[in-house]
Amino acid sequence: MQSVLITGASGFVGRHCVAALTERGFQVHAVSRHDREGDAEQVQWHQADLLQPDSGDRLAREIRPTHLLHLAWTTEPTRFLDAPENLDWVEASIRLVRQFCQAGGRRVVVAGSSDEYDASLGFCSETRTPLCPNSHFASCKHALHQLLASYAGQVRLSVGWARLFALYGPFADRRSFPMRVIGELLEGQVARCSLGNQIRDYLHVADAAEALAMLVDSDLTGAVNVASGVPVQVKSLTEKIGRMLDREKLIHLGALRCHPDEPPLVLADVRRLTQQLGFTPRFGLTDGLRHTIQWCRNHAASLYRKAS
Repeated sequence: MQSVLITGASGFVGRHCVAALTERGFQVHAVSRHDREGDAEQVQWHQADLLQPDSGDRLAREIRPTHLLHLAWTTEPTRFLDAPENLDWVEASIRLVRQFCQAGGRRVVVAGSSDEYDASLGFCSETRTPLCPNSHFASCKHALHQLLASYAGQVRLSVGWARLFALYGPFADRRSFPMRVIGELLEGQVARCSLGNQIRDYLHVADAAEALAMLVDSDLTGAVNVASGVPVQVKSLTEKIGRMLDREKLIHLGALRCHPDEPPLVLADVRRLTQQLGFTPRFGLTDGLRHTIQWCRNHAASLYRKAS
């Protein structure tokens, strides 16, 4: 049986990837900073802080996985773009991949970001769109990709670089969009939003996890956009949520200002994902939002509890 070491396994994307990799027949070794118990026969949890120099070496030597899915990073919505530990994650990621390779591993997939692209161009193609990172986070991701691509050529390592676009769904941070809007409307509160004229590319996190699992289980190398390829105006998505919850009057468009550097369009070219990898999303936007809203209803007590 093939084995995969997945970092960031208890995070928003990672917990969905654990299930997707298990379904593909992998023996999954899931890494988290916190103690976790396996909830499936094919999942073994490991507690480790990968920013500590010896943690990755210990895991690689003990497990000797055939595959690595590296998702761990600082991702808090209010601080990840400028977090100083982005540099620490570059160092830790290089160290982890080297230790994995030295232990016999040969296939690595790492989470990149759509923010690596030149945002002023709107349409993001892996082969045609220039890269122009617009934040410390994106610069570090881009630098890591370049370093790993160079290293891979020296040691015959297969590296896939998954550029994630706008993801939503169960376990997303409640401060992220559209989770914040869903939570406020479920509580009967006013949802203050921007005008929402910007266009984005949204993909349900379960579909993103399936795409990542497929990428791990393939030999496709280089950058691959993980997205829907479907343009959605933020305003229309917000209004759709309002209609689903019958609380459209609580949405105040234009109450917030857009960041001056926010691009009007971010849309992925998904031909590598769909044609070369063979991926087809399970959720359309309507079904994906319905699924997310139901999950939020079920978890409302813990997710959207008002501050006392």
